[in-house]
Amino acid sequence: MNEITVRHDPGAEIAASKEWATTMATSSLLPAAFKGNPANLFYAVELADALTIPRINAVTNIHVISGKPTMSADLMVALARNAGHKVRFHTAPDGKAVKAELIRADDPDFVFESVWTWDRAVAAKLTAKDTWKNFPQAMLRARAASEVIRQGASEVLVGVIYTPDELGAEVDKTGAPVQDRTRSAFAMAAEPAPEPAEEPFELGEIEYTEEVS
Repeated sequence: MNEITVRHDPGAEIAASKEWATTMATSSLLPAAFKGNPANLFYAVELADALTIPRINAVTNIHVISGKPTMSADLMVALARNAGHKVRFHTAPDGKAVKAELIRADDPDFVFESVWTWDRAVAAKLTAKDTWKNFPQAMLRARAASEVIRQGASEVLVGVIYTPDELGAEVDKTGAPVQDRTRSAFAMAAEPAPEPAEEPFELGEIEYTEEVS
């Protein structure tokens, strides 16, 4: 019986990715950062491969802010769950506090927790932004999600550890950067990247009655 040997050809894979990026860049349905820009799309392909996600997910959920790649909190949650970890959310009755819990698949007896309250957001000077004023619960949930996944499952993030909001970008309800009239998130890549502020925060007792899946 003859054996067929399949050789891995990195050069062919790179060429295929370049061809995909060049073709995709002509689409009118792309986010502004990728329209007519194969190089940005090729960068997204590389990140998609590292994160083991479909390319289109990288195009829609990966954003470069001041030279640093970021991802949405929802994508972080999806990556953690795809790795077998459990991620749960609990919301206070008044909507002003969200607790995220992460239970690792390989350590089910320990629960990682992150709690973001409106008071904590005020202390971090976040609440002046329109999105925080209009969608406080969604923003608190996103902060709790990204924080708990960094604590308990950072390996699934492959170094993309912050959301656009955490690096100071103006975002919409979904956590995606709001495009400026003249600049995109990728266009800001040359600016110095601000480091997320670590604010000291003491947490009191909060009663949670609602679980958000």
